[in-house]
Amino acid sequence: MIKGLINVMGLKPGDILLDPMMGSGTVLIEACLMGIKTIGFDASPFCKFMTQTKLDALLIPQKPLHTALKN
Repeated sequence: MIKGLINVMGLKPGDILLDPMMGSGTVLIEACLMGIKTIGFDASPFCKFMTQTKLDALLIPQKPLHTALKN
């Protein structure tokens, strides 16, 4: 649903999306996967931690993960 809303808004890769109440970061994650730059903040430190963890997981290089899985 979020990806559909981003498409309806007409955002394209390289555009910037602001989410002032990011919660668990779903909007930021979907936008990031679409190549859209994001800015998000939330009053809750837990929400910030949860969103940052999800975003960091997207950026983990795949090769070390495959090596760790084999070992």
